[in-house]
Amino acid sequence: MPKASSAAWLALLACAACEARPVPDAAQPAATRGAESPLGAAAPSYPCIDEIEAVEAPPPEPEVAAYYSALPRIVLRGKVVPVLYASAPPADADPRAAAIRDRMAAAGFFAERALRREISAARGDRGLLRAAFLRDGYLFSADPEIGAALVKVIKLEDLFDDPVVFRDRGRGVERLEPAEDGYVEAGGERAEVLLNDRLARTEPELSAPRHFDLGSVRAASGADRVTPLVVAADRAVVRLVYPSGFTAAAVLSRRGLFTEVSCVEGAPAIVEAELQRAAALRAWRDRVRKAAALMVAERPGFDEPSDELEGEQEDGVLRREWLKAYTRWEKTFFYREREYPVFDRRGNPTPPEVCIDFIFDNWERASGNWFERRGHRPGRTRGFLDFGAFPGLWRRHIPSILELAAQGGPPLVRYDLPKGDAVPLRSFGAMAEALARNADAFLEGDILVIHGVREEDNEEHYHAVLVLEADPLTGLPMVVADNAGRPRIRSLVTAMRSAPRRAVKHRLRLDTEWLLGVLEGSGEIDVDPVVDGGARP
Repeated sequence: MPKASSAAWLALLACAACEARPVPDAAQPAATRGAESPLGAAAPSYPCIDEIEAVEAPPPEPEVAAYYSALPRIVLRGKVVPVLYASAPPADADPRAAAIRDRMAAAGFFAERALRREISAARGDRGLLRAAFLRDGYLFSADPEIGAALVKVIKLEDLFDDPVVFRDRGRGVERLEPAEDGYVEAGGERAEVLLNDRLARTEPELSAPRHFDLGSVRAASGADRVTPLVVAADRAVVRLVYPSGFTAAAVLSRRGLFTEVSCVEGAPAIVEAELQRAAALRAWRDRVRKAAALMVAERPGFDEPSDELEGEQEDGVLRREWLKAYTRWEKTFFYREREYPVFDRRGNPTPPEVCIDFIFDNWERASGNWFERRGHRPGRTRGFLDFGAFPGLWRRHIPSILELAAQGGPPLVRYDLPKGDAVPLRSFGAMAEALARNADAFLEGDILVIHGVREEDNEEHYHAVLVLEADPLTGLPMVVADNAGRPRIRSLVTAMRSAPRRAVKHRLRLDTEWLLGVLEGSGEIDVDPVVDGGARP
């Protein structure tokens, strides 16, 4: 192992993920698609014991340690660029900028309000705001309240009015140009600002990065979690954690702005099997994310009548009526004298959904199984998943789904958070700590089942969200998709905010070995024509 012991702050992230895990049988790799590595020529070499031993740990940095301690409370409230800092970016010495940072630190839980006030008070002085909030170009804070506020509030136009803004987000230098509604990406979509973005007015300002980009590490290695062991200025030793639970040490290095996986320690056959499994799961998750984005764009309604009678619970009746109208080639349907659409304005079907419908619909649609568009014969396109075919799966009733999943799958397997870790949102700090203790149980593509009392009727209700993106350092969900009135993609905290007395209590997952087998039998994955049956919303 490395010559110097790991710094104390690294232990904050390394505890659970570093425990010994069962190693898959190298002679029986699951869901492989041939002998060639899914990474091609970019595949890292292995083993790398000598390279690991050569990386020496520098002295610990308290501010970096504070950032990692705060990270669970940040990622649950908003998406960040996942990076591993070799050193903390230095703050600008401008006394006016320092005064802004001091006022923000004193704001505590009111950091978001204070940030809006500081932006207003700057009166368009973007140089001052850059000096206050960009540190060596990084949008960085080790304070969880300030970090979450920066993610929610800051816009590029608050910081820049240049004809081009240069950004490093792990993919090399990207050019962002102004448009009518703010700066836009190369593809024309509005450019978001995320914590740990590195931004500059000129391209040379982005040289000499202080971080390792973990999005690149995940893409190159196939790992879900990346746990730091030793982080030096130009190299780092990390532990890669794969979906199966298999772990391997690896060395990260830089080539210019790019982070690379130099080598992976472990038996080549085992590592290659994990790469193959990870490539299949990554392709599936990409399909799920695209299906979720389409459903958000099409806005199918919630399966609850807009004129539901007081004291009645009619969730579920609209989908039944929608299906009748759909099969009769009708464009709208009525329920209790209210009219509802069968299709959106572009002809995409919009079946009403309860929260768990949204997730099963998403999975089926990601497999290619979805309703035909207006103008086609009513029916469904052919896909490789149909959850209506599973005996005993009452797909609209979460308690029954939990009961079935407790039997161990397929198709679903269940994890229950310990009772003491089922902390409601209103105790957010304790909730973040509890979820962090269970982070090994979460993967992208999982269902989180939320349960507890809802304020509007003081009764217990379930809600379900689909994890689209998880932070590779903490393992916690950064981005979820759900339907609690209409489909949305948002943070977990935002999805839970309407009922803060509820807590995450269960995790459901498509049985991994079963899913890999289904994917293996479905042929190569081609996302674009499969997800929506050939039509864009």
